[in-house]
Amino acid sequence: MRRLIGAGNYSRPNKKEHISRSPECRNVYERATKFAETKQSPRITVFYLLLALLEEANIQQLLVKSGIDLTEISQVLKGEVVLQPQQQKVELEDTIPIDKVVSEMAFFETKYRKLLDRISRIANHAQHIQALLERVIEAISEDFPGAERQTIALLEENELVPREFWPPGQAFIDFALAEQASKNGQVMHWVTKASDSEEFSFGRLESLYAPLSFQGELLGMLHIESRLAHFGSAHLQLLQILAGILAPAIKVRQPNVLPKLPTVFISYVREDRPLVNLLAADLRRRKIKVWYDLRLQVGENWSEKIDRAIQTSEGFILIMTELSVTSPYVLQELEAALRSRRPVLPLLFRDCQPPLVIEPIQRIKMSGQNYADGLEQLVRFVLRLPK
Repeated sequence: MRRLIGAGNYSRPNKKEHISRSPECRNVYERATKFAETKQSPRITVFYLLLALLEEANIQQLLVKSGIDLTEISQVLKGEVVLQPQQQKVELEDTIPIDKVVSEMAFFETKYRKLLDRISRIANHAQHIQALLERVIEAISEDFPGAERQTIALLEENELVPREFWPPGQAFIDFALAEQASKNGQVMHWVTKASDSEEFSFGRLESLYAPLSFQGELLGMLHIESRLAHFGSAHLQLLQILAGILAPAIKVRQPNVLPKLPTVFISYVREDRPLVNLLAADLRRRKIKVWYDLRLQVGENWSEKIDRAIQTSEGFILIMTELSVTSPYVLQELEAALRSRRPVLPLLFRDCQPPLVIEPIQRIKMSGQNYADGLEQLVRFVLRLPK
């Protein structure tokens, strides 16, 4: 698209820079940049960038002449089809077994001594687990080289829950990468690239994941990432030592005294699982616990387990698509939620007729470009529910 739009020249003297772009490209770029700074969501920003491009008549003609089919893109932007998670290229750079012996004394003699000494004091003296987590995140934010985002997530009833993170607002942990690190029992260094194209690239993200384990029991995950720094083996070893200090400190303090987080139950059909996985991850990053059938264990009575999960949740989320609103299992779960007087939160991912029993309930649009705003609306509603 950049080749098609062509190059032009304009300056921004207030920022002391000169950028070579055509007027159309300048307009599109600035609109997408403004949205990115507001929403901090690269995936959604890409779609707003496309929307801005398609609103330029000259660009439409250029794209059509180049053989680009605009129909599918237009459908996505108008909310007629559901956005799927962005495909990214994730490369494993390095690993360290979590139980590998690393000399702490050697590290104490390096530039990392200040951070290690600070974390050790926090682990020894913090009275409550919440204070422990808050102070550890603060220390990592200030003293871990290159750390831009950090998360401490704890394992609670087979669900990895971000309990403390920086910056505030939402965690940025990738649950798939965290699961890989916990399964392998390794501290892992990942590099994520959203595009292989050097000409139109969305950058590079480096992330470290360290399982928090004590005597073979997985307690949670320590996560650090940066879009600017380049991590190496020393950073991996440092994170391993930090996890080794933090895990026993968490174990000896009772995690059940942590503040109660709201829990929602998600009802859906299996064909919509990619949507549910995306939604569940986004809710968990905002300190909302999520229950859906992936948490069922082998040998459990699934009917009793689901009924109990609905009764103990603060809200019932119904994923509305043409398949889910006619599914007998979804309708049974909806009936159970109404019997238990759970607040029902219908999320409209595709146009469909709602079940009659919830037709008067206001629905949240989640399709296409509505997803980001719908998610924030949903989060505000859930956080206001009585616990």
